[in-house]
Amino acid sequence: MDLSRGMHEHLTGRSQPFFLFPLSTKEISVDLEPHQIPSLLENQLIYGGYPQLTNLPTSAQKEEYLLNIVEDYLFKDILLLERIENPDNLKRLAILLAFQVGSLVSLNELSNTLGIDVKTVARYLHLLEQSFIIFRIGSYSTNLRKELTKSSKYYFYDLGVLNALTRQFLPLSNRIDVGSLWENFLFVERKKKQHYNKAHPEYNFWRNYEGAEIDMIERMSNKIRAFEFKWKENKYKTPKQFLEKYHITSELVNKENYLSFIY
Repeated sequence: MDLSRGMHEHLTGRSQPFFLFPLSTKEISVDLEPHQIPSLLENQLIYGGYPQLTNLPTSAQKEEYLLNIVEDYLFKDILLLERIENPDNLKRLAILLAFQVGSLVSLNELSNTLGIDVKTVARYLHLLEQSFIIFRIGSYSTNLRKELTKSSKYYFYDLGVLNALTRQFLPLSNRIDVGSLWENFLFVERKKKQHYNKAHPEYNFWRNYEGAEIDMIERMSNKIRAFEFKWKENKYKTPKQFLEKYHITSELVNKENYLSFIY
């Protein structure tokens, strides 16, 4: 954060920023045949894409590494450079978000749960975004009366960090949150793919007051695509209200076809 401020102040017009994601599926599978790539999926959903993990042979070592990151490094920038009255509240907020990936986030609910002011919650969320721990997705709407317009969802740049915050490293077969992990994984891997392809779409989700929802709306060059993420299901139907309003069919992304979506 300190470096970023200095760049804006002193290097305007004379710098080239590089956005470094955790390792993408394409990067970690460079030596694999296409049919071998899905074998990486469970490890990606549990341990994420921090480069150092590729040098750690056991699950125990990976878990220890990620827990150390969360305890010692994850919030270091924020705590050093920003005045945080109660650092524990910042971490508690990150943990709450980790348990709510893919769900609508209410600032008032977070405020009540943490026992801190709504403005403080909003500030902490902004700081977590600035330090590249989370990213925000807003809702898509052209009908202010029938669609949610002020709601947000938050996703993590790295699933290993998410699981370290919740202290859950169980196999996917024993996880009740695999759907949320899958949604976060597809969102961030899609962002990596488009970024490295030098495409810069805008992302939203869509939901109306009746509860009909689409996980991702991708807008680029006046073209809109809609995607729904399912871990196991292979049958899906675009919500009627969305189809009638926007005349766009939402595309299903599941384990059978996800590589074409992110690779």
